[in-house]
Amino acid sequence: MMSDHVIKNKTKRPISSVKKQVSTPIRPTIKILTKKKNTYTEEKSYICTMSQNSLMSNKYDKIQRTNLMPTSSIPRSSQSELKKRFIDRSDNLSKKNYQTLFKELEERYKDVTIELEKSKQMIESLQKQLNKDKDDKEIQTFGISFEQLETNIKQLEISLKNMTSEKSLLNLELKKTKFDLGVKNEDLLAMSEQNSTLKSELQILNKKIDGLEKTDLEKTSRIENLFNERNKLKNNFVEVSKERDLYQEEIIVLKNKYTKTNKQLHELRSDVGQKRSEFVQHSMLLSEKSDLNLKQKKEIRLKEEIILELESMVKRLTLENKDYTNIIDRLKNDSVELNKVIKQWETRAGCWINTFVREEFESKIEDLKNEIQRLNDNNLQLTETFNKIISEKCEKISEKERIVKKKQSTIDQMTEIINLMRKTNVHNSDNDQFTAIEMD
Repeated sequence: MMSDHVIKNKTKRPISSVKKQVSTPIRPTIKILTKKKNTYTEEKSYICTMSQNSLMSNKYDKIQRTNLMPTSSIPRSSQSELKKRFIDRSDNLSKKNYQTLFKELEERYKDVTIELEKSKQMIESLQKQLNKDKDDKEIQTFGISFEQLETNIKQLEISLKNMTSEKSLLNLELKKTKFDLGVKNEDLLAMSEQNSTLKSELQILNKKIDGLEKTDLEKTSRIENLFNERNKLKNNFVEVSKERDLYQEEIIVLKNKYTKTNKQLHELRSDVGQKRSEFVQHSMLLSEKSDLNLKQKKEIRLKEEIILELESMVKRLTLENKDYTNIIDRLKNDSVELNKVIKQWETRAGCWINTFVREEFESKIEDLKNEIQRLNDNNLQLTETFNKIISEKCEKISEKERIVKKKQSTIDQMTEIINLMRKTNVHNSDNDQFTAIEMD
């Protein structure tokens, strides 16, 4: 009766007197990295829940989990098989799609949640039968151990959070560096575009220089042709001047002849005058002498004929002199016109061979060559700076990736430690629960 009474009191005792184990679900992650052609990362999360009501709920949960074989209560041998299976599955990721694997995990999650609900219902039905003093003491001891484990797990979770925050910070730094690299790449692309525009401008300038050289060659050829024509005209002028000199010499000779004929005419006229006077005197003296008079008349006629011939010769010579003077004037006019033409050609040739223009063309060509050299130097400097910036950014990225890998390895080690602690905790609680069941 006393035992029954004690049992009744135990049954009346509320369940809340048992120290509940309240803890947040821990989601350890297992990362499997496979490198074949590409690198795939698979993150799989498993929920490990602690008991919140009593030890017997943990018992039934353990019994149910042993039947289901979840990740938190799998022994090491089966866990190695599970890892192998996940590794094989990660190796076959290139063949399977990620979405199908995600659906499988969702289905498993649903099955696990259904089984958990069933286990909770069974636990609630069994809680009314498993309230005793020994269980209370054991629950208290287990609660203390669970609290210690929870504190350890919380500390590990805090360290994990710190590591994840550091990882996120590193990821942000990586993103920033990538963004900076993208900006630098854009700047370098803009610089390369400027370089290409400068190259196109250089090509245009080279084409202009070629055109100017062609025009210069054409102008030089035209100038040479003009010089040749000028030389021809000079030769023609020399020949014409020679002809003019010959004509002038002939004119001088004719003038001398004309002066001589004029002198002879004057002499003849003076002689004729004297002879006329003499003839008049003789005619007056010898008028009486007819024979002598007839002879003198004949002589006078002959002399008059000679005088007429000489006058005709003088007239003819005067006409020839006029023709020669006209020819001389015409030649003078031709020489003046030729001098004008030569001056025109010389002015044209001077325009084409103007030293100022030539120096200006040469200065422009030298300026363009200097500009081309300067642009080539700028191009080389830009390429050197581009290569330096790329090498520096690659070194920074490699260093950041190395730090991220190191942090990820530490996070994986911490998750493995947490999983091992959970497994040891679960094994100990299972052994205690089995001993309590045997005692009952």
